Amino acid sequence: MAESVVAGKEEEDRISPLPDDLLRYILSFLLSRQAVWTSVLARRWRNLWKSVPAVRIDEDEINTWFVNSLLLLRDRAPLHELEIISCFDDSYAPRHMEMWLRNTLDFSSCPVLEVLQIYFCEINAEKILCQSLRPLVMSECHFVWCIRTCISCPSLTDLELNDNAGLTPFLESMPSLVTASVWFDGDWADREYRYDHCFDSYYGGCDDGSCLACHIINLEGDGCVFLEGLCGATNLKLTSAPEMFICRRDFKWRHTFSKLKTLLLNEWCLVADFSGLVYFLRYSPILERLRGCLVAVLKPMCLA
Repeated sequence: MAESVVAGKEEEDRISPLPDDLLRYILSFLLSRQAVWTSVLARRWRNLWKSVPAVRIDEDEINTWFVNSLLLLRDRAPLHELEIISCFDDSYAPRHMEMWLRNTLDFSSCPVLEVLQIYFCEINAEKILCQSLRPLVMSECHFVWCIRTCISCPSLTDLELNDNAGLTPFLESMPSLVTASVWFDGDWADREYRYDHCFDSYYGGCDDGSCLACHIINLEGDGCVFLEGLCGATNLKLTSAPEMFICRRDFKWRHTFSKLKTLLLNEWCLVADFSGLVYFLRYSPILERLRGCLVAVLKPMCLA
């Protein structure tokens, strides 16, 4: 980039001396479309966008040819961050989202991927596997009913599953987990999409042949769904509708939350003789703060 003359004075060019890796890092904070725009600045910038370690696509770009072109022309440089913002109301997005994610997130070829955020997507995957991932955010997503997705990210430090619907995913062991926030209400979803909700039994396994949730859990057989993956957390927020039985069903494995110091629960822990609250008080030996479950109005309970 040549030096320019402004008002009769030479303006120092401080961009050109920067190494390519630093320029790519700077471009990684822009939307991908903005990063591509820089290709017209000079010959040196023509291909820098192809190896930027982040892909950021907002909802304004979902309905254009841009995303397909971006993923086709991007080189195989390591991807550290992926951000795709879409909406279920967009009829175009669901047909192409799976292809975009598959092309971009071949986790076996992304050994240094550290940050993943997924919003408003349909999750139809048997397993989300990444050894290097640290923060994972999945918000207002729909996990399909035909398969319970397994999340296997052993290096994860922060997990946010926020207002999702469908089948609660299996969470494998996360020994590095520090903070986890799990909210599986799916308030935006119709009742028929709340697959882990039983309106007849607090622990699942009802005899109602029309109860899809209990039918699915019976087909899967025995096994802890997600408490095992959360038991290493230091800070935990766990909220759901009272009818969701998966968490209460997981209690029988009696996992100890040996690092848990701060816990937030909502009213689901108060049903069935306060079984949820009793469980966490019993199996969280160093718990310091308990929030959100109306502790002040509870009668003294024996935890022995």
